[in-house]
Amino acid sequence: MSKNYLGKVLALLLAVLMLSSLVACADANSGENAKDAVNEALEDAQDALEDAEDELADAADELKDEVEDAVEDAKDAVEDAADKIADEKQDENQREAVKEADEKALKILSKVRSSKFPLTVEDSADRKVVFEHKVEKIVSLGPNMTETVFALGAGDRLVGRTDYCDFPAEVSEIESVGTLMEPNIEKIIELKPDVVLASTHVSEEFIQKLEEVNIPALVLYDEEELDGLEEIFAIIGQILDLNQEAAELSADVFSRIEYIDELLDDLEKPTVYYVVGFGEHGDFTATGETFLNDLLEQAQVKNIAEDAKGWTFSVEALLEADPDYILLPAWADGIFQETEPYKELTAVKEGRVILVDDNIFSRQGPRVADAVELLAEEIHPEVFVEYKKVA
Repeated sequence: MSKNYLGKVLALLLAVLMLSSLVACADANSGENAKDAVNEALEDAQDALEDAEDELADAADELKDEVEDAVEDAKDAVEDAADKIADEKQDENQREAVKEADEKALKILSKVRSSKFPLTVEDSADRKVVFEHKVEKIVSLGPNMTETVFALGAGDRLVGRTDYCDFPAEVSEIESVGTLMEPNIEKIIELKPDVVLASTHVSEEFIQKLEEVNIPALVLYDEEELDGLEEIFAIIGQILDLNQEAAELSADVFSRIEYIDELLDDLEKPTVYYVVGFGEHGDFTATGETFLNDLLEQAQVKNIAEDAKGWTFSVEALLEADPDYILLPAWADGIFQETEPYKELTAVKEGRVILVDDNIFSRQGPRVADAVELLAEEIHPEVFVEYKKVA
């Protein structure tokens, strides 16, 4: 580029010198020969000037192209640098979140209990139950209890379960002892279990009947706190002599939940309403007194019913709050959206109704981490992509 530019300058200088010499010649000689010489020199000078102009035009085009190329290269370099900085920042945030989650996992693992029989444990109803030996035969009266036993690797010890215990698929091979609310005590007695695991649906009267026939029963639940799962896992692990497995299950569940919580921490929290029931018989949802509310908080959303009590809510309060999202069990899909006054909710009109698997969300068991992840993916898909890269 510099040589081309220099050639153009020299051509112009040559033309000027030639013109100057011709002028001098013309002054000195007034004959025809002198005029011819001047004319010839002028033509040569004109040609030189035209050549110089062409070269300068070519040089300008080349310079323009080179400048444009340089600008594009600079833009690409800036974009690459910005992407690299963003990636490094994201990687740093992910590494920090993973580190914190791992630290909590190690704390949980440090709480591994021991099983020294005879073993006395206290359940969620403040009942002290004595086990003379490791539990080998289990009847589960709660889907969450059934899932926990399988998650601990002890599914082969289950001899009975309820009609509502449907996960994992292998549970279908286990004999049913009836419904959640009305299990068949005669069938349970026939199965001769070492323990009956119950949750919130089993009545005190039924537990007393089990005690009368000397069948140990444990009632395990935490209605308000998700962290109560750690104690449930630990107690079941103790009576099964699977303490290490119980601690590892807690570590897995809670490290996943904490990582999602940290990943979404700086994002705006959209408002949500979790539909448990609706219609003429009343509106029911997960209020601040339920473990489901804790689950929603872990997914970095704001439950509009967090200040309500029990499981009840008013339709007037729902319409007034007009949440950003409706979390709807699959069984209510299409019904809720077409029913007055729910069809007037902005989330319904604008298609922000998220269908949830009620079995995953409502069961206080090992799949609660799945529930948090599923909700995070629905509401913050762009962040969840980064989560999957680490997970």
